[in-house]
Amino acid sequence: MSSLSFSSKIAFHLAGGEAKALQQENIDSEHLFLGLCKLEDILSIEKKAISDFDENQWRQVLVDVKEFRDSLALVSFDPKQARRRLRKILQESGTSKEAFSGHRTERCRDLFSIAGKLAKQASSEDILPRHLLVACLGQNSQSLDRLFFELYVEKAGLIDAMDVRAKRNDERDDAPINIGDDQENQPKPSEKSKTPILDKFGRDLTQLARDGKLDPAINRTAEIKRIARILMQKKKNNPILIGEAGVGKTAVVEGFALKIVEESAPKQIKNFRVIELNMGALVAGTKYRGEFEERLEGVLKEASADPNTVLFIDEIHSLVNAGGSGGSTGAANIMKPALARGAIKCIGATTTAEYRQYIEKDSALERRFQVIWVDEPTKDEAIQMLKGLRMKFEEHHGIKIPDAMLEKAVELSMRYLTDFRLPDKAIDILDQACARVMLKTFSPGTVSAKANEELTIDDIAQVISERCRIPLEQLTLADTERLLKIEDYLKQRVIGQGRAVLEVAKTIRSAKAGLKDPNKPIVFFFVGSTGTGKTELAKVLAEFLFHDPSRLISIDMTEYQEKGSVAKLIGSPPGYIGYEEEGQLTGKIRSSPYSVILFDEVEKAHPEVFDIFLQVFDEGRLTDGHGRRVNFSESVIILTSNLGSNITPSDKVKAHMGFNLDKNRSDEKMVGFEPNTEKNAEKWDAYESQIQKAIVTAFRPEFLNRIQKRITFYPLGRETVKQIISIKILPDLNKRLTLKGIRVELSDDALNFLLQKGYSEPLGAREMQRVFDQNISEPLSQRILTGEVVRGQTVMITADDNGVQFGTD
Repeated sequence: MSSLSFSSKIAFHLAGGEAKALQQENIDSEHLFLGLCKLEDILSIEKKAISDFDENQWRQVLVDVKEFRDSLALVSFDPKQARRRLRKILQESGTSKEAFSGHRTERCRDLFSIAGKLAKQASSEDILPRHLLVACLGQNSQSLDRLFFELYVEKAGLIDAMDVRAKRNDERDDAPINIGDDQENQPKPSEKSKTPILDKFGRDLTQLARDGKLDPAINRTAEIKRIARILMQKKKNNPILIGEAGVGKTAVVEGFALKIVEESAPKQIKNFRVIELNMGALVAGTKYRGEFEERLEGVLKEASADPNTVLFIDEIHSLVNAGGSGGSTGAANIMKPALARGAIKCIGATTTAEYRQYIEKDSALERRFQVIWVDEPTKDEAIQMLKGLRMKFEEHHGIKIPDAMLEKAVELSMRYLTDFRLPDKAIDILDQACARVMLKTFSPGTVSAKANEELTIDDIAQVISERCRIPLEQLTLADTERLLKIEDYLKQRVIGQGRAVLEVAKTIRSAKAGLKDPNKPIVFFFVGSTGTGKTELAKVLAEFLFHDPSRLISIDMTEYQEKGSVAKLIGSPPGYIGYEEEGQLTGKIRSSPYSVILFDEVEKAHPEVFDIFLQVFDEGRLTDGHGRRVNFSESVIILTSNLGSNITPSDKVKAHMGFNLDKNRSDEKMVGFEPNTEKNAEKWDAYESQIQKAIVTAFRPEFLNRIQKRITFYPLGRETVKQIISIKILPDLNKRLTLKGIRVELSDDALNFLLQKGYSEPLGAREMQRVFDQNISEPLSQRILTGEVVRGQTVMITADDNGVQFGTD
């Protein structure tokens, strides 16, 4: 009788797993059907996950499984859906659950006998999966009959598909197996590797270096020499590279592999073979106790057999817990004796935090290694690294990369990607920008860019803009003209506060011109009475800077009056309730570091809350409850306060604020006061003085000293409030009525009526909004609901001694 092919052996092994999972004593025909349906999963895993097959056998398995899968596809048979449904059918059948023996039922033995005959008839030396499937479908099975009925699939059609595929295979000449493009690099059948386990679970960096598949390590000569020196020691010859993610630890090891294959390499290291061990692959598929240990022991045995073999374990902290579940011995404990004897050479790499969390706590493991610190390169060093990699990127993308673009990639990544490290973040930006150039002319049949295409600043800026969610113009300085007219934009929404707008505009322009300290945020302190436009200016500034009103992060400080409120802003420390949740401030800034942050009514917060502001204002950063550093340097921070604005000036300067403005005067800081006279100057000085005294009394000097600008908002005059009605309040109402097709107009009498009712110097524009809603919006809504005002009408509102009158055209 014909023997089982390698793919059929895998199907039978999978059938045993299915029978065991269903708690059946023996393997039956239905379990073999499940194994055949699961066979296609082999195509999505690597050979290293399946033992007992050499390379040629594995390639033959892939060919058989692909042919079997294609045969099923001919009749639109979905094996995943089928096996899930059949498992449920078998579970519902009510068969008794027993311990798995691993033997076949008599019925299953008959199935294999029939499959052998089918293989012999097809002149096949081995029993293939298609022979097993046809034999299985030929048996009587209520479960399979129910399955095909529910799936609306004909058994005969599936059997015919297997026969068609069999005929095609029989008619085909015996051709050499060709899987992928790397066949020529595969070992010949006669060749037998001395390190099959290392070949299976590792990556030979030395061979990749010989093949030119590794990138050069630039400006890392000192670290590479240190690795070589440690490896040459008699004892403790195990270096461990420690540095933040992205600084180039793996690149240092690859640079060492490149140094080994150089003709000028020292003879002491010339025969070294560096193997990168994949711990994930080593653990994968180890279902039973002892399997992982057996694999690792095999790795160590092969590594210790040749003193020139050097293991490289990236993320070496994973050794501590790898394979240690279910009573098994952890990988670290297995490796310790070999490391202590010097039987193997091992290079490790991990981050500082993980080294301290996992390696340092295991003192026996820690002392086996010698630490090599890999620091983040400086700006100039990172540029040199990119220049060393430029040729590789130009060859891969087929475009030209000028020196200026390398410098720009480093510069912009340092400024905007503060949570990541050089050179990795600059390399990412460069690679993504080159990919954008490649796809500029993307269309059917065209995938690459023109041969003479060159990387530009716009390409790099676009990548930064997408990753950081900031306007492209902010990176390319394309909004220079717009910045020069920032006052005009702000004054459209903030009326009557010309001096405040001017101070904000000057500060923003200075920052955009590059004169601001790049490590500090812009900090404003808006002070003055309520309803004068402090919050409105923060909103319109967010829209101007980031083209998105949602970039305003508003935090009401009245919610932080308790001592423990700091935890709400930055997150709770470990061990406290809510530790898993992000802080209300730090969480939003981590997601959108380019925002306007408004701390409204800041004087109402608990004094301890101000302590966290000191670091934010001075250093531009803050550490949250999880120990993560949050960057505020690109944010605009606005504090608002009403302190001192309700204090009555002394009697000698006591006078009403809010008189009409002199249109001809140029001193805009006199908003809300009478024309420029000595007496009014006294009023202004008194108003500002009383606010400043209140602020100095309420806040500590170290807090106030870190604020960039304190800007006073003055009470609004009657004419200013009248402008607010015409320019802001009424247009907002008409905007909301646009969908209803209704428009509202106010007569001068109506405006004067609203001013008489709603003008309040202490309460500002908010009081006018309330009066407008009470006298205009609410009565109008009543008329719309009753049908007095309908679509297409213009409502003319007038006023007389009896109040507001509504009329329609």
